[in-house]
Amino acid sequence: MIRRVLNALQVAILVTAVIPAEERPFYDKSTLEEMVRYVMLWGSEIKVEFDRATPSPISGFKEVRVRATYQGTTQTETILVSEDGKRIIQGSVFELNQNPFRNATSRISLRNQPSKGSPDAGVDIVVFSDFQCPACRKLADEMR
Repeated sequence: MIRRVLNALQVAILVTAVIPAEERPFYDKSTLEEMVRYVMLWGSEIKVEFDRATPSPISGFKEVRVRATYQGTTQTETILVSEDGKRIIQGSVFELNQNPFRNATSRISLRNQPSKGSPDAGVDIVVFSDFQCPACRKLADEMR
């Protein structure tokens, strides 16, 4: 029994010595995983992996990307973890002086798409529709 404890202690010391301090998590991984599973409603059948923490836009917190994988499908979420490893923030961070939709709208191309109105308009309304859907047809009629 004592030999097992000493071996485990040697492994822990070796791992601590081999992994540089900046690469070691500042949080307890199992506690964080338990909380993330609870908040995200992820069951034990879902594989959860954490990326290395990066600087966060909020002081006192680090940004950690979390990947959840189940049956070949992966979902990635970003959480903020306090530098003392005791708190998380789940949600989006927005800069008040920037357009919060810029990332999404930059991926939409309107080139060679049907349009109505001035091409220089300050607002674009983009509608994804199914022309065989009766409700979508009604919406199209109302938008004209």
